[in-house]
Amino acid sequence: MLLYIAVCLVGFVLLYFGAEWLVKGSSSLARSLGVTPIVIGLTVVAFGTSAPELVVSLISSIKGKSMIAVGNVVGSNICNIALVLGLSALFNPIKSDPSVIRRDIPIMLGVSLYLLVLSINSTLGRIEGATLFAGIIAYTFINYYLAKKETLDTGDAGGGDMAAAITSELEEIGYIASRSKQVLLVAVGIVGVVGGAQMVVESAVFIMTELGVSEKFIGLTIVAFGTSL
Repeated sequence: MLLYIAVCLVGFVLLYFGAEWLVKGSSSLARSLGVTPIVIGLTVVAFGTSAPELVVSLISSIKGKSMIAVGNVVGSNICNIALVLGLSALFNPIKSDPSVIRRDIPIMLGVSLYLLVLSINSTLGRIEGATLFAGIIAYTFINYYLAKKETLDTGDAGGGDMAAAITSELEEIGYIASRSKQVLLVAVGIVGVVGGAQMVVESAVFIMTELGVSEKFIGLTIVAFGTSL
């Protein structure tokens, strides 16, 4: 049991650093190819930071452990709001942009309600999955359109408040000039995320079996907490 707990912890570490390397390498590569900061922030950074949850849920689904996949997604969102925002605000009060209150939070609540409706029959099929996936694509393009519109309205070549925030975040991530290092970081990051996810899922299934608890419990707690760290 202790061995599998150690494997699970190592898997979480690989997930963390794998996602960090993936985001840093791919964002640097995109910048060196001339991709605008807005596009990088809305795609590479946004999807890259969700890579641990994505890969863990994909592997769980492929292995037939569907409740780990669902529990990971639901539990991670609960952790992001209650744990991440809660602890952050506890240490220092957080100010939110009005656009987040007007647009993004209602969308988040709407997507959550839509998932609730889809889950009434306790099954998420391919069609439901396709609609959810189409939703994130549409949301990304809408955000990009609004950012470009803000640029035109304000006459700010930097892309307005959203672009400024994304540019600031990219500066924090850092830029790697060497193309070979960029590609290496992307490759190592992918290996780290996939390998870490495999370790987390396999060890979580073993721990679940040994403790006699359900997949749902493991997904909602251990896996969700680990991928949110």
